[in-house]
Amino acid sequence: FTSTRDNIHDTVGIETEMAETGENDLDCGDLTVVVRFVIPKGRTEVTVTEALAQAFEQSKEAGLAPIWVQEQEVLNISPTKTDVFVMDPFSGPGFNHVTSSSKFKCTVVGPRCLLACLANNTPVPELPYPMYTAAMKGMIVTISGLEKAEKEKFKQLVEKMAGIYSNAFHDGVTHLVAATARSQKYEVAVGKEIPCMLPRWVEEVWKVSNTEMVTAVDPRFSSHRCPALLGVTVSVSQLNRADKELLKKSVETHGGVYSGVLEMDKTTVLVCTSPAGDKYSHAKKWNIPCVTSQWVFDCIEKGYCLQTDSYRVDRGKANSSTPTKQDQTM
Repeated sequence: FTSTRDNIHDTVGIETEMAETGENDLDCGDLTVVVRFVIPKGRTEVTVTEALAQAFEQSKEAGLAPIWVQEQEVLNISPTKTDVFVMDPFSGPGFNHVTSSSKFKCTVVGPRCLLACLANNTPVPELPYPMYTAAMKGMIVTISGLEKAEKEKFKQLVEKMAGIYSNAFHDGVTHLVAATARSQKYEVAVGKEIPCMLPRWVEEVWKVSNTEMVTAVDPRFSSHRCPALLGVTVSVSQLNRADKELLKKSVETHGGVYSGVLEMDKTTVLVCTSPAGDKYSHAKKWNIPCVTSQWVFDCIEKGYCLQTDSYRVDRGKANSSTPTKQDQTM
């Protein structure tokens, strides 16, 4: 994903090329693009949102020749790919009209999306859905570990921020939103050094980008990276009380769950010192990896959930090549 014109759809792209070419026309091939700023019902050019008014003025300065239109007028337009509608808010009959039909190939943006593109002298992404901000412009996001309804919610937020949502993990993906460190997508992301973020990252970026010109990779959002042991349940055996307390604190501080009980369908790993004892026997029977405590501390140090292979207490055993839950899910 090398530019905003990669992996794009057949809609208009807006470029402000005045500084480079001296041209004021906004063209789409041989056709002139019409940039309409929509005045919501009950508002005037003076009482629209501050962001909408600011975007209109900056569009004029950039030579885009914007025009104001009343929302009622929009209902009589059958938009084409040469039509751009700048709207705030993203609701009401006018918004519903220009976004309800897939046959309308127009571009619909919020003022903050347009302001960001004008400020950076970059095209508005050519995407087939309304973009309220540009906070995720150039990003391709996939999701792991969330229910279908939650995925749809975050998909819509990503798209409203000019990002692209992908169901599948492919080479173009730039970020993974994960509810757990125990998934194939997470493993691939770690291997490709792709940032793994918590779902609240998307929500927080959306919230901030509604009032500020910001991007999702701003350092202020780094606290929303997935903790190393997110969704990992650790049980222990053969450790003294002090070591258990240290392990418990470490696991819980970094997104995991510490449990004194070994459970077939809940425990992710068993931390022990040797391949012996009842817990170890049951863990082996249930294909739960049995590792040293160093696995926990190395995960924390690296910042992500590691494979367990080199940490297993039974590494030298002949049956250690048997697939385990760890191999299959982490």
